[in-house]
Parts: sequence; C-alpha cells; structure tokens
Amino acid sequence: MVLEGEREANLAWFLMRFGDWPTGDPQMRFEDGVPRAIEISVSPPPENRELVQQQGFIGIGMLSSLYSSMYNELMLTSDGDVRELRHEPDPGELAALIRDDYWDRKDRALSLWRLHIEPPASE
Repeated sequence: MVLEGEREANLAWFLMRFGDWPTGDPQMRFEDGVPRAIEISVSPPPENRELVQQQGFIGIGMLSSLYSSMYNELMLTSDGDVRELRHEPDPGELAALIRDDYWDRKDRALSLWRLHIEPPASE
C-alpha cells in the first residue's frame, strides 16, 4: 500500500515505530542503480494471524502504550539508560495524528478501526 497523504504517512510511521507489531528486515529499493526508497514491512505477530483471519482486524497497541514507547524513546538510550530527566510534551501532539474528520473521509487509505470502550452499565 502506498500512502499519498502526509497525514496518513505520519500516522503509519507513528504506528510502525511505537506499535507492538514486529518489523521485517528493511529492503533498499533502487532505480537506475540509485537508492530511492527503504521499504519496511510491519505485520501482526505470527501467533495472532489466525485471529486476524477470524475477526478481520487486530490491534497494533493501545494509545497509552504507543505514547509511553514514544516517551521512552525520547528519555532513554537504546541500552535503557536515562538520557533526559525531563521532557515537556506538546499537549496536542497525539490529537493531531488522527483528526476527528479522518473517519468521515472517503479517500483515506489506512484501514483503521476506532473502538470506543465503556464499562458496562451498572444495574
């Protein structure tokens, strides 16, 4: 799938980087001997692929986990050592990833599901 819009490309990149699906080995793509692109595939874990076939979708991660992974990347080194003691996040950063009108757009390429989860009504 090729994502044409910048907003969807940024969203896909965020999900790929901070979601919990494994990535394949990067593949360099050449055109006339010149490197033009790096392709990275991201797929549900093999143990969950049957579930994808059964229900038609599977989660890539809870938003809070995605945000925690992003925060850890900013704060920690690749060895897990503390790089920074403080980071002031942009409060609207995650809200800008998926705007409210995204779900009504007919030209969106990503097959995303939005789940609204509520506790059961008390009796």
